[in-house]
Amino acid sequence: MRRLILLITVLVMLLSMVAVSAQPPGYIFHVVQPGENLFRISLRYNVPMASIIAANGIFDPNRIFAGQTLLIPTGSVPTPPSRPPTGGFYYTVRPGDTLGTIARQFNTTVAAIASTNGIINVNHIFAGQVLFIPPAPPPPTRITPYVVQPGDTLSGIAVRFNTTVAAIATYNRLPNPSRIFPGQLLYIPH
Repeated sequence: MRRLILLITVLVMLLSMVAVSAQPPGYIFHVVQPGENLFRISLRYNVPMASIIAANGIFDPNRIFAGQTLLIPTGSVPTPPSRPPTGGFYYTVRPGDTLGTIARQFNTTVAAIASTNGIINVNHIFAGQVLFIPPAPPPPTRITPYVVQPGDTLSGIAVRFNTTVAAIATYNRLPNPSRIFPGQLLYIPH
């Protein structure tokens, strides 16, 4: 029995040495605990969330899970620039923010912010979350009034006028793009 305990102890020590030596320089490992999120982890290590997201190639910052191992930059790894070369910038969500208020504040769309940041549920963002705000779309060059006909869908109208559902929904401030009705007046941006 003593030999078994000694053998297990030696194996655990060897495995922990291998794990420590496998860490890339400039990083430490963190195993996500139940209830943790990227904001809390970034506070714990005093590292910007954007750095953790970039170091781990996280597509959706809202989806990390207990048991997941994250690389945490220790300071020798540069953080993302505040103004990426392709335009746009990073914004840290404040308490009370919604994607709608952020989109209006920066003259862009909820759809643009959500797709750029891999957000699946546009109603689920949290204070401290770092979002990349894409550049504002150019203003439409022409607006065409259109009265919705029976059987019309927003996607059908978008195809007919060579524009996008998002452009029509944003320009007309439609709360639910799948709800249009015959006789409704829409302005189609081109």
